[in-house]
Amino acid sequence: MLSLRLLVLALKSAMERERDLYARLLEYAEEKKEVLVKNDFDGINRVLTLETETMERIADANKLTNEVLERIAQKNKLAARPDLSAVIALVDDENEKEELRATQNAFQSLVAALKMKNDTNQKLLETQLKYNEFFLNMLTQQEGVGDLYGNDGLVDEDRLPRRVLIDTQV
Repeated sequence: MLSLRLLVLALKSAMERERDLYARLLEYAEEKKEVLVKNDFDGINRVLTLETETMERIADANKLTNEVLERIAQKNKLAARPDLSAVIALVDDENEKEELRATQNAFQSLVAALKMKNDTNQKLLETQLKYNEFFLNMLTQQEGVGDLYGNDGLVDEDRLPRRVLIDTQV
């Protein structure tokens, strides 16, 4: 059976690989923001494909990290798979502890930055969809669904939208 030191080295290696993949995902999130602002649909598709491939690699890397954590649990006769803080507590070498903490902090910072970038991109998408819906409704003079019904719950013929591409009265 592997020593705790070797398992910790394997854990650091697996986490660094996972962290690198998340860093790549952060780069794609920034690129996605740029293509969203430019309305570059081909660019959006390309970035989404790259993100999907990277997410699959992250899942594989996470599986490896979890396997190493399971082996650490078995080695130390722990009831459940430990989290990184529990692994840090098991390590005797202060330098290794500090390296694990640094890896943990870098990982947490990266995930937080990715979350912020994804929130921004989500807002950009929502704004773009509202913008598109507004102009489509303006072109077709489509009114909201809530305006179609009268007090009796039936469609009020007077409130039915006129469907024209261009309003010639303007």
